[in-house]
Amino acid sequence: MIRHTSAPHAPWHVVPTDHKWFTRLVVVSAIIDTLRALDLAFPRIEAGKEKDLEAARLALASGPGPAAAQPGRRRRGSA
Repeated sequence: MIRHTSAPHAPWHVVPTDHKWFTRLVVVSAIIDTLRALDLAFPRIEAGKEKDLEAARLALASGPGPAAAQPGRRRRGSA
């Protein structure tokens, strides 16, 4: 049944469960192989967009941090 339902885009993996450490090793190995086969890469950015992204990064870095109080709301423990 496993051979008949497994496909290249959705393969089955038979994982022995006799020893927990070996089970985890087989599962992690299958995950690593699958991730490597995806051949992932960071997206390419056009030269003009790099300046826009840098400006946005600087604006976010210079803005108020997450600890800043929001208007109309009191922090816990304040009177």
